[in-house]
Amino acid sequence: MGSSFAIATGVALPGPRRVELLPPKEPLLSKIQVVKMVPLIAPVIAAILFMLIIWSMSSRVAVLQKERDEKGARLTKLETLKSTLLLLKERENKMRQEISLFPSLRVVPIPYRRILGEISQIIPENVTLTSLEIQPKSKPIRKASRTSKPQEAESQEDDRVVLYLSGIAFGNDTQCLNALAQIIERLERSSLFKNVKLFSAEENKSYNRSSAEFEVLCDIQSDHPPSLSKIGGNLDGLRKDKP
Repeated sequence: MGSSFAIATGVALPGPRRVELLPPKEPLLSKIQVVKMVPLIAPVIAAILFMLIIWSMSSRVAVLQKERDEKGARLTKLETLKSTLLLLKERENKMRQEISLFPSLRVVPIPYRRILGEISQIIPENVTLTSLEIQPKSKPIRKASRTSKPQEAESQEDDRVVLYLSGIAFGNDTQCLNALAQIIERLERSSLFKNVKLFSAEENKSYNRSSAEFEVLCDIQSDHPPSLSKIGGNLDGLRKDKP
């Protein structure tokens, strides 16, 4: 009797709709028993997760091991440097002890050219120099040590330099005394020398004419060199006094 209800069924529908008389198609997943597959899928998923965790931890361990090796190498290098530093400190202390046994010396600039220029203008014509020495004041003078020396020349910590002159003045007693007086006066007048002292003056009979041997010691001032005008004035004065 189904065919007799066809018109009534079509009128009763709200709109045009296709009447499917065949059974509906079920999706593929609905045919699979998911509940039964869970016990099989869970171990696989767990194994994959564990493998990912192990791989991540292995890479992290490798990075940490590499950093440890680098820091170990640096630590070994630092230990080597530390031992080297200790050895150098021991050598330094040993060298300091050895250096402390020697008197302390300072490099003092010495105007040799000015000194020789001044001396050439200071020495009179009847005087011949036999020795000219420039050395630290703390060092005793070889020839002047035979005579009495001032106390300041015996100081081992004096960093000044001194000029030692020894020579022979020819002539009679008056001429020799005048020559020595001119040398002392010109040295004192020069701005390059100070504390001029005549250590010895005695008759010398080694020559066929009258002569006197002398020794002069003075300090050298090298801190503040004089101006050219002052040097010129000193030289002009020395030329006037030159016999």
